[in-house]
Amino acid sequence: MPYPAFSKSGMTTLTFSRGNLFPASYTEDFSQIVAESEAGLVRVSTLRPPVVFHGLHFERLPLADFTALKAWLRNSLIRGRAFTFTYTDTAGTAKTVRWWQDTLDMPHVASGLYSVDLLLREETPAW
Repeated sequence: MPYPAFSKSGMTTLTFSRGNLFPASYTEDFSQIVAESEAGLVRVSTLRPPVVFHGLHFERLPLADFTALKAWLRNSLIRGRAFTFTYTDTAGTAKTVRWWQDTLDMPHVASGLYSVDLLLREETPAW
């Protein structure tokens, strides 16, 4: 089973030295307005296609992964949430995503080891 990886044309692929821990989260956010009349008639207005989020949790990543992830998110081709990249999961499935957090929080949990939770927003095609 391959380790999770981030890739983008023009950049060196970032492959984590460890797999993410389970359970990995998968969330679909449906943006809909729902109303029910007094007679029980339900109306639903869909505002956009569902947005899919992938939550990854890594424990005890080495300093090399910590440094590579910081450099990856700061790269001018990524710039935090500004641009998309390809996330390949442990099953080898590639998805176009963007990092979807305000801050990168990587606690230093032991000598030279860091933990991190990442939230990735999958770019979904229009309906």
